[in-house]
Amino acid sequence: MIKQILIGAVALCASLVGFSQEQNTRTRIQELVNNKDSIAVNKELEILSQGTNEDDLNVLMSFYRIKGNQAKADSTKTIAKTRFPKGAIAYNEAVGVFSRMQNYDEKKAFSGEIITNFSDNDLTYLYGLLADEAAKNADCITLKDAYNRIKDTPLGLNMTARIAESIMSSSHNEACLEEVFLDMKTQLNHHLAKQLIDETAPAMQLQDLQGNVVSLASLRGKTVILDFWATWCGPCVQSFPGMQKAVDHFDNDPDVVFLFINTSERTNEDRTATIKKFISDKNLSFTVLLDKKNPETNKYTASDDFGITGLPTKIIIDKNGRIRLRIIGSNGATAFITEEMKMIVDLVNKN
Repeated sequence: MIKQILIGAVALCASLVGFSQEQNTRTRIQELVNNKDSIAVNKELEILSQGTNEDDLNVLMSFYRIKGNQAKADSTKTIAKTRFPKGAIAYNEAVGVFSRMQNYDEKKAFSGEIITNFSDNDLTYLYGLLADEAAKNADCITLKDAYNRIKDTPLGLNMTARIAESIMSSSHNEACLEEVFLDMKTQLNHHLAKQLIDETAPAMQLQDLQGNVVSLASLRGKTVILDFWATWCGPCVQSFPGMQKAVDHFDNDPDVVFLFINTSERTNEDRTATIKKFISDKNLSFTVLLDKKNPETNKYTASDDFGITGLPTKIIIDKNGRIRLRIIGSNGATAFITEEMKMIVDLVNKN
């Protein structure tokens, strides 16, 4: 897996290690950053610089980035690539080069070089990027091969929506694209089915932007999608064009309700006016509810009751008032959101 995990202001390449080792690496970095004993820190930095495994150099590189010393971080990266020419750091840089290339044929050829030279690394992310590019260029053979290599992996599933979105936006009318698209929808549906839960939804009663009170109890018998969001949340806002299309798709279905719960706002201005303007400026027709802040706990009531730990979070409630799905975060595939919402509503109603 190739992705960046932010620790403070800096990214740590997760592809270097497995999950448990990744956790250990983050702990090592945090301990080093928090250590106030400069002598001990310098001694540890020296030990890391002589490290015989790549993870030591990754810790060192991340430490320098967090401390704002980009020159030393870059120097450490160069050392790592020299010492471990087929390691994860060199591999990640090669994938970065691949991502920046513009010509598809050149990208495809270069991906082959990466696969050959870095075969000991987890290639899932590269294959996902390759599948995405192949979809855009209607290269069905490459698309099928790359997608089949990742579709049963967690990261591959996370990238599937993005690849499906590229198929949807493709100007090529190829039967094989439709075949892969249907396979992707099947895989995502199976994945969602495994995530189904059955929990009691807490009572919720909030005001909308016009001052009307909306309660979950009044919506019993309907499938309700709660979308917890904030204006400062980039992924939330990025998803809104896609969510608007989903809202429009279900506009004539009285049994499906979308409620956008504005929470955890950081503004000191008139919140209702601020959110009204935000929704208007974005040309959105959302039903927005304002989460209430408890002055004693300083927590937002609905977010706290529903156990919201990050934004965006979608809570899917079935017709019996039971929580059936929690979807945390966004995959960035905004054009595919309507398809996802259709699958989710159908899945919840059938189970």
